[in-house]
Amino acid sequence: MSTNFKKAIESSGSIGIVGAKNGYYFTNNILNMDYNYTYNPGTMGYFSRIYYANGKYYLAWTKLKGTPNNDDNMICTFNGTQFSTSVIGRAGGENDVDGHAVASLGIDNNGYIYMARTESDTTNNLIISRSDNPYDITSFSIFQTFTGEGGHIYPYFAKIDNDLFLIIRGASDSLFATYKKGLTDETFAALYNIIQINTTDDKSYKSVCRTEIEDEIGMFVMWRDTSTTSRPYRRLGFIKTTDGVTWGNVDASWSKNVVASGYITVAELITNCIIENSLTEEDDHFFCFDSFRVGNIYYGLVEEGKAAGVVYNINISSINIRYYDGSIWQKKVIPASITNAPYTRSYADKVLFHLTHDGTQFILFVLSTDYKTITKYTSVDLDIWSSGQIIYKNGTYGYGLRGSCINKFDLMSVGFDNGVDFANLGTFKY
Repeated sequence: MSTNFKKAIESSGSIGIVGAKNGYYFTNNILNMDYNYTYNPGTMGYFSRIYYANGKYYLAWTKLKGTPNNDDNMICTFNGTQFSTSVIGRAGGENDVDGHAVASLGIDNNGYIYMARTESDTTNNLIISRSDNPYDITSFSIFQTFTGEGGHIYPYFAKIDNDLFLIIRGASDSLFATYKKGLTDETFAALYNIIQINTTDDKSYKSVCRTEIEDEIGMFVMWRDTSTTSRPYRRLGFIKTTDGVTWGNVDASWSKNVVASGYITVAELITNCIIENSLTEEDDHFFCFDSFRVGNIYYGLVEEGKAAGVVYNINISSINIRYYDGSIWQKKVIPASITNAPYTRSYADKVLFHLTHDGTQFILFVLSTDYKTITKYTSVDLDIWSSGQIIYKNGTYGYGLRGSCINKFDLMSVGFDNGVDFANLGTFKY
């Protein structure tokens, strides 16, 4: 049984959807907010959860922790007017008790659907399932399991032409690595490291850029300093590749074959690929939680500020957009009238901003701090922004931004709290 717009809106009661281009789907048992991972900044650049292929959007989501749900990875499709019934893409298990187990999905050029997830933050096993038939969500089998290589946190599928990549945190918390599968390869090849973000084994984070032109992968990379109370993100860099093997900086003036010559070192990152690097001020904070590519230009949505002296809390000075203009990394600060900066907030809470592009203009979605309203702003030049249009509004329950489709820029997804758990998906066609 499927759910269309009209039936979903009628059956949901006062959910506050504004506009005919919105869909709403009762998935039942999406990942609970205990760990925040459904809605925190990681939902934008960490997980590949919406992919367009064969005339449909494929959406991944995750059930609640613990028996009987066990963080089951779920999948459904959306054709622009109607959702399919959701099915299990990869069943959970008793070890699946951690918020890192959020689902990611990718589809190869033969139409096979892959779903990947970490088993838990303790074992770090990476389990990949694959659809038994092309473009068919009704039946999946375990395709490949990686164990004993460390890392495996935050899997993200990205594609370059016929090659499918699964990018993860590497064998230590300071590294990023990837698995590669060519179209005719029977399995994903062994992991190889891409880049080292820090030398102390502190936490590394990434934001893989969404792109409609799948001929290269761009990725913003960050270092979270866990030695300080607020644990700020002190380093922000950018790397890209056209083959998954040779990675370099934004203007291609420097590159390195990471298979033949080893991963990009911290020193090489700072010399060639850096955007922001806090060498003396340990409380500086630069976190890219959303990113994409338009034409040949990569854009990152960055939270900037300083540590507030409380765990995860940051004194936010601005929300800004970073992009390379051909000579330097530019910074466009989103007006305080939209972001309400400066303010102090925990970066472990729900992300409040999502940036995308519809082919003509930039679109910024802003979630209110009480999570009950989502407002859409637009700009053609990143300087002048529209006055804003409310697209979701509710007086009782809350929303969460889940980000846009990674390879087709016209659909954004949200989560919706029905009063019991965050059990529902909404969409906005922009």
